[in-house]
Amino acid sequence: MGNRLAPASPETSRRNLLLNAMAGDAERESMRFMAFCADRLVLHLNPSAGDKILDAACGVGALTLAASQAVGPSGRVVAID
Repeated sequence: MGNRLAPASPETSRRNLLLNAMAGDAERESMRFMAFCADRLVLHLNPSAGDKILDAACGVGALTLAASQAVGPSGRVVAID
């Protein structure tokens, strides 16, 4: 027998619809402000190249991207939502 995925429940389908609707808001002007806030937060954190950062409740990943640029290729950013 092959590996079969369970059919999506009505609750899973509703959750996916909600997540997709929220993701569409990421392009709105008010949501772009998050990138500015993430840059400011990283500025205050002052991470060094090679640092490790955990981004819990990362959302659309604005802080994750800003932090990964700050720690560079020798650092690591782990994001979980």
